[in-house]
Order: sequence, then C-alpha cells, then structure tokens
Amino acid sequence: MPSNLDIDAIKKIINISEEFCLPPRIAQLIYQRGVRMKDVRVFLAPGIENLHPPSLLPDIDIAIERIKYAIDKGEKILIFGDFDADGITSTALLYDALTLISDRVGKHIPSRLNEGYDLGKDAVVEKANEGYNLMITTDCGSKAVDSIDTANELGMDVIVSDHHLMGDEIPKAIAIVNPVRDDSSYPYKYLAGVGVVYKLVKALSETYSQIDADSYLDLVALGTIADVVPLTGENRILVKLGIDMMKKQPKPWMDALCQTSGIDPKRLTSWHLAYSIVPRINSAGRLGDADISLDMLIARDKSKSIERATELEKKNRERKRICDVVYKEVIEVINKDGFKDAIVLASPKWHSGVIGIVATRLVEKFGVPVVLISTEIPPARGSVRSDKGFDTIEALEHASDVLIRFGGHKEASGFLIDEENIPHFKELFLEYVRSKDYEKTPDKEHRIAPDITCDLEEIDRSLTEGINLLEPFGVNNPEPVFQLRCVKVLARPEVIKNYHLRFQVTDGKHFLSAYYHNGVSKLSQIYPGREISIIGTPYIRQWRDLDYIELLVKAVGAPLTDKRLNIKIGTQRADSVKAPSIKIVREKEKVAITHDEIDDCEHLTIDYYITPRGYHEMMLWREYNGKINGLNVCLTEEELVKEEGAILRQIPRRAELVRLYRRMVSIAEDDFIGFDQIKNLLIEGINRREIRCAIMIFNELGLLVREGDGLRVNKNPPPDIKLDDSVFFRLFSAERERLEKFFKHLRAKIRRDGRKI
Repeated sequence: MPSNLDIDAIKKIINISEEFCLPPRIAQLIYQRGVRMKDVRVFLAPGIENLHPPSLLPDIDIAIERIKYAIDKGEKILIFGDFDADGITSTALLYDALTLISDRVGKHIPSRLNEGYDLGKDAVVEKANEGYNLMITTDCGSKAVDSIDTANELGMDVIVSDHHLMGDEIPKAIAIVNPVRDDSSYPYKYLAGVGVVYKLVKALSETYSQIDADSYLDLVALGTIADVVPLTGENRILVKLGIDMMKKQPKPWMDALCQTSGIDPKRLTSWHLAYSIVPRINSAGRLGDADISLDMLIARDKSKSIERATELEKKNRERKRICDVVYKEVIEVINKDGFKDAIVLASPKWHSGVIGIVATRLVEKFGVPVVLISTEIPPARGSVRSDKGFDTIEALEHASDVLIRFGGHKEASGFLIDEENIPHFKELFLEYVRSKDYEKTPDKEHRIAPDITCDLEEIDRSLTEGINLLEPFGVNNPEPVFQLRCVKVLARPEVIKNYHLRFQVTDGKHFLSAYYHNGVSKLSQIYPGREISIIGTPYIRQWRDLDYIELLVKAVGAPLTDKRLNIKIGTQRADSVKAPSIKIVREKEKVAITHDEIDDCEHLTIDYYITPRGYHEMMLWREYNGKINGLNVCLTEEELVKEEGAILRQIPRRAELVRLYRRMVSIAEDDFIGFDQIKNLLIEGINRREIRCAIMIFNELGLLVREGDGLRVNKNPPPDIKLDDSVFFRLFSAERERLEKFFKHLRAKIRRDGRKI
C-alpha cells in the first residue's frame, strides 16, 4: 500500500490529524486504508451500535422461528460444526447460548481424518437415529445438498449457518443464513462463520433475555482472526471489541491459553491470537480430535480449562514436529524434481492435518500456488494455498470433474479426491494456472511494498503508539510497513537462536534497534558502517523493566539514495529556486511554490520557520515531491507561544481528564449524558477536540459507552483502572510530548538565529 499523495490527499490527511489529535503519519495510514473523515471515529473507536442488524441476513427470521419452535416443543437440537478454529468457536458460541434456554442440545465436530470437511451423510444418519429433530450447521453446509436431502428423508430439519460460497444447486434446508447468498442483501459479505452465528444468537436474544450475545465477542474475535477473513467493516469492529473483552474480562479458556502460551492478557493483540492462540485451538482438530478445543471453550471452571489447554499445548508441539518433518520432505522433493508454474505433490507419508500449514510456508518461499495431497487414508485429502491474485476455488472448479468435493476460500481451500485421479487433477490444475496472468514473485521480501518512506527521526514513540490504533491487523488491514531511506549499521548484528538478527542503525543523530526474524541469511549484507535501506514495522519492546522502540524488520537492501545535498534556497546554485518574499508569507496562511524550475532541481530545502501543521504538510509533501529535503517557515517568538498554546490545549493532560470525567459524572442523569449536554461543556470553556480525545480514552477504558444519542457513564469503575492502560491516552501523551519538543526546538532556533519579522 505505498503512498501516492496528491495535494487534495495531503489536505485531507492533515484535517484528520488535527481533528483527532493524531500524528500525521498515523492519519496518513488511516487515509491510505480508504478511511475518510466521516468514518474515522468508527475506525478508531467502534461500538456495537455500528454493526448491521441481524434482520438483514437472508432466512434469519425463518431460522429463529424454527429454533423457537424446537425450544417450545422440547425437541432435540444438534449443532454440527467444523474442525477448524472458526468452526470450533462457532459451535462453542451457539452451544453455550442454546444450553441457556434448553437442556436438549447436542454438538458434533467431524473428525478431519475420518469424516473430512462439511456435512457427511454417515454423520447425518447417525444423529437422526439418535433422535435429533433439528440440526443447525455452523461454518459449513452451503454445498451439502445430498446430506441435507438425507436429513430431510430421515425427518430431521436443517438450518444452515455458514459463510462459504454457495454451489450451483441450493440445499433444501429450512433456512440458509449466509451473507454471500446470491439473493442476500446483507451489506457486509465477509463475515466469518462465527460472525454469522453471532448474528443468529443476537437475533435469538431478542426473544430470550437469558442470552447475552455480546458476551461472546471474544469467541467471535478468535474465530474471525482464525479464518483469515478481511479485517474491515464489521469484522474489524467484532475483532476489536472481542480483543477488548479478552483484555478486560478474560474467560477461563482465555486465562488458560494465556497461561500455557506465556501471553500477558493485558497486552494481547491480533498477532498473539493469529500466531499463538489460534494454532493451539487448531492443533487438536489437525491431529484428529477437535473436541479437546471445544470442551475448553465451553468449560465454565478454570481447572477444566487449564486441563484442556495443557492438552492443547502438547498437541501443538506435536503438530509443529510433524509440520517440520513434512516440510523437509517436500523441500527435498522440490530440490530433486523442481517445479514449473505451480507445486502439486502427493504422498502417503504426509499427515493430512498439517499439509495446509506446509503449503502456506511453500507459498511464502516460492511465490506460486501450492497443492499438497495426503494419500495416507482414502479418499485422498488435498490442501491448496496461493498468494494474492490467484483464486484457488476457481482452480478447483476447473478440476471439479475429478474431485469428490471441495470448498474453502480464494487463497485457501481443500478437497477430497480418489488417489487414481490425482495425475489427471494435476494436469487440470496446471492447465488452469498457465491460463491465468498473475504476478509470481519467488522472493517474499520483493513483494513487500512500504506504506510510507521516511527518515529515522520520524520513528518515535508518538508514531509507534499510534500504530496500535490501527489494530487489529490482518487481511486488508495489515501492519503498516515503513521504509527508512538511508541508515547506517552501527555494529555487527547479534545472532539469536541461529536464525534471527538484532542490530542497531543510525542516521548520525538518532538510533534505532532492529530485530530481523529469520534474517540470518542476510547477515553478509548487514555489517558495521554499511548504509542500507530497511523496511519494517516499529513496535514498543518490553525487556525487564524497560521498554523501547524496535523495528521488526521485513526486508533490507541498498540505500535508496546517496548522501543527499542540502541546498539552501537563495544561493547561486543552478539547482535552486527563488523563495517567495517574506511579505507573501506574512499575508498568507499557506505558501505554494509553483515555479516550473522546481522540476529541474536535484534537491531542495525551503528555509522558513513553521507551525506544526506546516511541518506535517512538509513531511507529506516530501512523498509527493521527493526533492524537498527540509522546510522552515518564520514566526516571531510571540506568535510561536500563541500557536503552541492553541495547539496543546487540544490534547488533554492527566489532571484535565480526571476533572472532565468527574464533570461528566456530575451532569449525568440516570448515568446518561445526552450529546446536547456534552455541547454545553464547550460553553464552560472545554475545547471540542479535548472532549473528543477524552471520550475516546474513556470509551476504551470502559468508563463510558456510546448509547443512542448520548453516552452511558460508568460511575463505579473498577479500582484498578489506569489511564496508562489506554492506547489513546498513551498516544495523545506521546504526541503532546513530541509537539512540546518541536516548539522548544523552534523557540531555541529563533533565539539563536535572532531572526524576527
């Protein structure tokens, strides 16, 4: 998502920065992700009220009526899930909710090894014989035409709750609650399976007060991240709210998983869920028994949760061992036989539960579509993975004549196939690959496009804290990536655990620690004194009692430019232009240099003293026209003091926040403050942006929540709440500190140069 800023974009970014008291680079990242001014508040601080009503989903009214009938008549209800984390969390959510209103609810997660994906006929027959009257699928069923026909024949009604693409033939279920149905008018098409179940339970809670659908947002967040769906729109809201719940009110299963994986719940992020928690949830299903994970998620006491989490820890270690063995074997085959266009391999020695993980690693390494097939147990099971631009479902549709069944998503799918059909499948799959024009980039680092190119001095605490506001990260909302133009390696990198590197870089004035995961292969390129460009994401690393900024390196390379010139405007050099007169600067709020000669300059420094807004504009202009090295716009010291006061008043201090919260509590009627009452605070002299900042902080800490046309105030917050627990507060504090330093620098420069206008 590299920046491509024009004049209009720069103006909009600065407006976002000023309106929400954000560092300009954070405002730029928000803008580059397609978020505009009217949507910024929801992007930064969403609430339940920002979700679409469940009633917009197709067939949901029919589904609710059938469930209510089953409850009223005392029918047996079966929840049929899937063995991956999305399916497991979906099943856990619906099971827990329904058991609050019925004692005749059962659950079934199919075995990956013995039953395979989706609703199988044998399982349908078995459950019908056990006397179930209603089956509700979670995260599956949209293509299970034959199995649902069998259920109907046996007198068992089926409600499909799913998010996968429908097939050409629609199953004859009582209801199919799926946002991607062709006839669906639901505004958001990317819900995970657990997101659809949440909507179903939300609708059910309107009839049954025992059910609090929002109490399951932690499960929704976990399943949504696990299914690697876009973290935009509703998914972003659901995951953000769910992670907040995990931090503030962790359930027994979350406490247990954090304990066994060594995660501090208060510092939980989407990264921890994706790369630590989800693999543990998935490990049981991958190795054959997903019920271990399901039992842990529905356990109401911590001891059982710890017991199951400990089992998952063992399963996960075994899963890693098997993955490494399979990966090594696949690499040996590739090194021996090579490949062209795509990798399609099969073996009876490969565990079907891990081939998807191995295929993903191969895509990252080779940059081509990968199909791995396990022929260990008939029918053979295949996993398909791809990078952006290649649709695995379309590829499987092209080969569907030789498949038993298939399903999944654009970049990750699976199938069943008879072993004798594998050679023909390979021909069809490669035929499809060759017919498509998509970019194949073997080196993962070459596929990394930085969001922003900047100087080392910009990587400060304000920026790093601000990055946290963009969480949760995932598909379509990736971690922001910065490219540092030209930095010098200070000393020989430290090699960590034989694979990783930690080293220091500098621009001569500023220093930054860098951590390069799996970077040991680049060790020869990173040596003391070498100038490099470096791509990565800054974060705050905690070590013992210290925390400091470190860059998580994605790629390194040669410097983007040689040492840059620093040519002053007004010199007799050919690569300069004449500056506007001081009179123009004094009479205009903004100055635009439009000389045609600017295009002939090698490098450019515009020499005026400036306000922070002007400085921010300059930093953005450097991306629009990279020739600008620096910009200063003149002010008198008196003007500077006035400017400083006006800007810093917009960012509340700790004491001001305490006073404002107490004031809100005092004017709340029945714990509620209408927006009209909030407007009255402006009359009392409180700055509008200060109020906005405060509301964002208080909302994050649970001190208030948005409700209708106002705010619901929590007058009795937990005694251990700290302002420092708020990402917004830490960001605003860092931004205030940065601006104070900026003004201090300008005052010193004015006094030193003795230049007043």
